[in-house]
Amino acid sequence: MQQGRKILLWFFTLLGVVTLVFFLFFGLSSDAVESALGQNSDEKTRQAMRSKWGLDQPLSSQYLQTLNRLSPIGLHPTDSTSKEYSGVWIWKGEKEGCLLKWPYLGKSFQNDRYVADLLMESLPGTAILALSAMGLAMLLGLSLGAITAWNQGTWLDRFLVGFSTLGISIPSYLAAVLAAFFLGYWWHDITGLPISGSWMDYDVWEGKHIAWKNLVLPAFTLGIRPLAVILQMSRSSFLETYSTDFVRMARAKGLSEWQVFSRHVLRNSLAPVVTTITGWLASLLAGAVFVESIFGWKGLGKLTVDALNASDLPVLMGIVLLVSLIFMVLQALTDQIHRWIDPRIR
Repeated sequence: MQQGRKILLWFFTLLGVVTLVFFLFFGLSSDAVESALGQNSDEKTRQAMRSKWGLDQPLSSQYLQTLNRLSPIGLHPTDSTSKEYSGVWIWKGEKEGCLLKWPYLGKSFQNDRYVADLLMESLPGTAILALSAMGLAMLLGLSLGAITAWNQGTWLDRFLVGFSTLGISIPSYLAAVLAAFFLGYWWHDITGLPISGSWMDYDVWEGKHIAWKNLVLPAFTLGIRPLAVILQMSRSSFLETYSTDFVRMARAKGLSEWQVFSRHVLRNSLAPVVTTITGWLASLLAGAVFVESIFGWKGLGKLTVDALNASDLPVLMGIVLLVSLIFMVLQALTDQIHRWIDPRIR
């Protein structure tokens, strides 16, 4: 019953996202045509492109067609061989039938490529960047949070808490500009780190290969804010757990501080930290828009900026839907991790 409610909630959430994005962006259809053809194009050519993209139809008709394309079950012509209508026919008439299919996101207004192909090309870059940044934030945040909890009230505790407060206050785009200028340009001879570059690079001798050096600055910049948040959250959680009765009982039994921490404090302190980590992992997708643009990293963020500049509405719709789906999957994953950490939830 509970799983059914979650699935129903997911459905209405995606429907709300599709509706909001459609009416927010598809009112700019004329701008999309001008961006694709240029302001010097004649009206006849513009009208032909509007007809090709379906932008000459009433907005309500465009909305219903969009829902029909995105739905896994839809009504489609039976004589079409387009990728839009590839799937398994549930019912097939002479001209139209009911088709079970993958959601169809359409084609880009700019290059006439399938939106799904563009997303699959960009998603690995953002996934590598976000996971690297969050891995760095988790490793340092939990470690420094434990150190500050062990050394509460000392100069080290005050210094690290002050550092984390500064990290939370710095926006991603400002941190990216500062990192690019100082670490990538001013001190390039020392760091050897490039200002721009993607995760896949091409070399005359090595051919196409993964360029891990290009990942350092974007991952470091994107991980600053979640690192600061995880540090403060883990510090508070550790201190709260240290003050509980079962920790005092463990110390009374003669356990060492490391045994108390590893056996009793760590697992009981992770629940709020896990919520913070998964929430920030999803939020990194938003921060990646600025970081990828500044460092030239090819991912969803850069694809979003390019689509906004070109008013490429199908690509924007696909990006928002993909990010919304990632948010929901991470939320479900968070619930399962909580059930594993805290048996009381089970």
